[in-house]
Amino acid sequence: MGQGLMQDLSCVADQLERRFTGPDVESAENAVRERLQEWGSKTAGHYGEKTAEVKQLLLCLRTRPIRSANGTIDAAARCAK
Repeated sequence: MGQGLMQDLSCVADQLERRFTGPDVESAENAVRERLQEWGSKTAGHYGEKTAEVKQLLLCLRTRPIRSANGTIDAAARCAK
């Protein structure tokens, strides 16, 4: 995720090196803002998914063991199925 952001920002920096007028700076500012917002949204989504995965794992580990004809199966093994 971070690598793509760095490449995008590098492109903006390259454009600014070639042209450095008022409108160019404003355009670069807008481009950086958009890319940072996109990156922030993607990052929030990624960590939201990871949070849900950890929550599910913790819920599985919290559950009591179950009994079967073959013996006891712990909660972690049951959730892994």
